[in-house]
Amino acid sequence: GQYNTKIRLNKQTIKDLLNLKDREFRKTENILVDAGLLIKDGAYYNSNTDCTVRGDLPCSIKNKDYTRVFINTIQDLYTKCDPRSHKQLYYIFKMLPYVNFKYNMVCHNVNQDVMSDINPMTMPEICDKIGYERINASKLWRILRGFKVGGDYVICKHCVDEGEYITINPRIYYSGKSMKDIDYLINIFDMAKTA
Repeated sequence: GQYNTKIRLNKQTIKDLLNLKDREFRKTENILVDAGLLIKDGAYYNSNTDCTVRGDLPCSIKNKDYTRVFINTIQDLYTKCDPRSHKQLYYIFKMLPYVNFKYNMVCHNVNQDVMSDINPMTMPEICDKIGYERINASKLWRILRGFKVGGDYVICKHCVDEGEYITINPRIYYSGKSMKDIDYLINIFDMAKTA
């Protein structure tokens, strides 16, 4: 079902929307409340308006860093995943704040718009940022590398000599302003579908 902002969400509504059992709900609730994304209000839950804005940004926020996320895209991502894939999706969501706005590369400087000046994150650095054990970076990559949503690969590792960088499929998620900046990346992910 589609999320309706007019409906206050209680435990059962969230469980139904996310198709969660009690144990998974408690884990999800703890993560969202601890991260400050969800605020418990008696028997109901509200999204933290300091973190999320629906519609146009107020002037007070426009000069700050933000990521544009489309509700339907997020819902589509979640519903296209089978329950076993939610763990992979969880790690992808945790990586989104580190995705460069223009080139969709996971990096240390998300606002950099000159590609040669981007400082990409390695898998161990990504692990540090998302709270995954650094020593298990190769395990995390094995979890993510074959992850598909709606037939599209979600993530790609590009390796050149000793360097590597990770990109997110722009058909799945893109917060930049011009798709022309990442045409090359769309082509790479499209080729991977036919390989």
